[in-house]
Amino acid sequence: SVLPVEKKQIVKTLPIRVLWIANIKPLKQPELFMDLACQFKEDNSVSFIMVGRSATGNYQAKLEKRMQRLSNLEYKGELPIDEVNDLLRESHLFVNTSLYEGVPITFIQAWMREVPTVSLNVDPDDMIKKNKLGFHSGSFEQMVKDVRFLIENKKVRGKMGTNARKYALREYDIENNIPEYVELFEGTVRQ
Repeated sequence: SVLPVEKKQIVKTLPIRVLWIANIKPLKQPELFMDLACQFKEDNSVSFIMVGRSATGNYQAKLEKRMQRLSNLEYKGELPIDEVNDLLRESHLFVNTSLYEGVPITFIQAWMREVPTVSLNVDPDDMIKKNKLGFHSGSFEQMVKDVRFLIENKKVRGKMGTNARKYALREYDIENNIPEYVELFEGTVRQ
């Protein structure tokens, strides 16, 4: 997939924002992001934000009840892509708690905006690990440690954010990849 390049200035101001973006459903394990927010409830310098289409029925009701009890967590519901990108531009960390998926488009959106990724399970071809774009935690306990480490280490967080943007521009920028797409398109037309 290819995304337009982020052209607006990227400015990260405090508090530290930890973002979760996905549709609310069991596969995405939103409750684990709430568990994560819970681990930081004593820390006023960190806020947790959830974005995504709500589920229905009992599942959503249970989650919302829990959200209301977490003073450091805000649920914004479904947002238009521009608003998601604005949020990402101001965010310091992106957390993914999905059980499994391919390369989530949200990873690329985050990387374009210098946001390191802490992913519980998903790291296709070890791209996060190999390119130092954040952490592939593998367990909830490790995810808490990884998030805490990046909150406390501004320098590492900044370096990973820079790596993430460079990686996204190299791999997913439509302008850099036009020759390949032209070739692909022409190949398709000829067949």
